[in-house]
Formats: sequence, C-alpha cells, structure tokens
Amino acid sequence: MGGELQIIDWNIKFTGYIKKKLEFLFSVAEKDYFIILQEVTREDYSYIEKIYGENCNFVYSLDCRKSGMFDSSSRKLGTLIVCGKNIKVIEYGIVERALLPERTVWAVTEYEGRQIKIFGVHSLARSGFGKAKSLQYEAISEFLYEFRPDIIGVDANEPETDSYDIDKMRFYDDNEGSYGAACFFRTVKNIGLKDAYVSANKIAECDNGCLAVSYNVCGTGDVRFDFLFVNNKFTALCCKYLYKEALEAGSDHALITACFNV
Repeated sequence: MGGELQIIDWNIKFTGYIKKKLEFLFSVAEKDYFIILQEVTREDYSYIEKIYGENCNFVYSLDCRKSGMFDSSSRKLGTLIVCGKNIKVIEYGIVERALLPERTVWAVTEYEGRQIKIFGVHSLARSGFGKAKSLQYEAISEFLYEFRPDIIGVDANEPETDSYDIDKMRFYDDNEGSYGAACFFRTVKNIGLKDAYVSANKIAECDNGCLAVSYNVCGTGDVRFDFLFVNNKFTALCCKYLYKEALEAGSDHALITACFNV
C-alpha cells in the first residue's frame, strides 16, 4: 500500500474574485494532492502560478494549443491540473481530436515511485452547443480507452437522472438522439474506474433526486453534474461535496474533495 493522496475537483467559475476562491481551495488541500480545476482563464492561471508556484506543478490546457485570432470566450476557458510538490509531471497534453480540446487536459505523473495518470475535463453545455456536446464526449471516450487514466475529474453537465450505478443513469443527450454522454460514463466504468463518492460512502441506492448536490439548474433544481472517478484499486477513505462553502467562495459548483490510499 502506498501513501495517502487527496484529489480535488472544482469548477471555479470564470467570473468573480480568484483570491477568495483560492483561499478556500488551499484551505481544503491538506495532503499530497491532485487538483483539477475547470473554467480557468489565462488571467486566473497567471495569478495561481504566481502565488502558489513554489509548492505546485501545473498543467494548463491553454498552454497545450495555439490560440486563434478569432477565438471566442468559450475557447478561453482552460482546464488546469495542479500537482502537489511531491508529485512529478512526466508527460502532459490535451485531447487533440476533441472539438474544443482546451476543455480537456491530461498528465502522466509519478508519486512515491508509481505512475499515476490523471485526466480533467469540462463538458460542453447543452445550451448553445447542440450535438457538439455529444461529439465532444465521443472523442473523449476514444481517448480514455487509449490513455487509461487512474483519476478523472469532470464537470459533466450530465446526467439528467443520477444513480449509484452508471448503467442506471439517464442522460439529457438520450432525449436528443445523441449518446455521447452515455458513451463517456460507460467508458469510465469499462476501463476500471469507480465513482469516488459512491465508493467512499458505500452508497447502494438512490430513490429520488441526486446523490449529492454540485450545481443548481434553473427550472430543474439541484443536480450532481461534477464527479471524481478513480482507479478501482484505490482504497477510498472519504469523499465530500462542499456545495455551500464553494458558493460562498464565489463559484456556482461544489468542490469535491476525496482521500485515498493508493
């Protein structure tokens, strides 16, 4: 058995004050950690690197592709992996075949003599992207079969119906004749990853609603759109969704924090 590792996933929201969000984030980060952040602007990344760069290693998706002359604001939201100082980054990149590759980021790392692969992703939203969301998920699913990550942190903008069992989830994409979201979630299960929250809290039923609240959809209510998936071989010690605290810090998504023996 290796050491105890903390994994955090959080969509920090691209508006608002980054300083308050980071104070909250690093008050939660206590151990050797991987942190996956979505909606990270170039300005916010520069601030994070300046303040925390001595104690962290970073992989930022917008550094992995050349920006375009006509990039819209939706292409300026990066995904960031933050590794604690005891974690070495060996290799990194983005999913080149994805429609918006900057919404993805991956890294091969070394921790206590073992290789750990990590993947972060921010799904496209249903509104404004149409079938592009499903196509993005299909490209990501292809990548997962090749890369075989040990850790995934995702703002999925799915599912419509939550469950402790991925096979029992129902997705918005299904209603629109697209199956990219279902493909992604089932690929996660097929490559040997488990839902960290379900595993740590030994959840075996879901009668109504969502297992935990990570976001509120206008007109729908509370949903669980944010997930941590980890290697089945990791021993889950705890996993929590900090929703109220994350909103107070300035985001609109819960921060997920989990601890594992790896």
